[in-house]
Amino acid sequence: MRFHKILCPIDFSTGSDAAVKTAVRIANEHGAELELAHVWNLPASVSMTHGLVDLVTSDAQRTLEAKRKSVAAISTNKVSAKLLTGVPWSAIVDRVEHD
Repeated sequence: MRFHKILCPIDFSTGSDAAVKTAVRIANEHGAELELAHVWNLPASVSMTHGLVDLVTSDAQRTLEAKRKSVAAISTNKVSAKLLTGVPWSAIVDRVEHD
């Protein structure tokens, strides 16, 4: 079986970095596109102003783009990144189902 596109959810942790390395290796072996996805979730119990939400979201997007660039430097294929919102497992499943 050949993979054409690989989705690698990341949370910017050390464990996530290890998952990215594995995803890059598999993508390179299969000539597959690699998509990094980070899910930003604001629990309903947390209250933030719109300005603070925008700031946190913007920071997550910058961090994700920096990770995409560093991964693209070691990948032989296209690397994209997507910032998702919502409950992490649900947002990831939705991304897979709708792509």
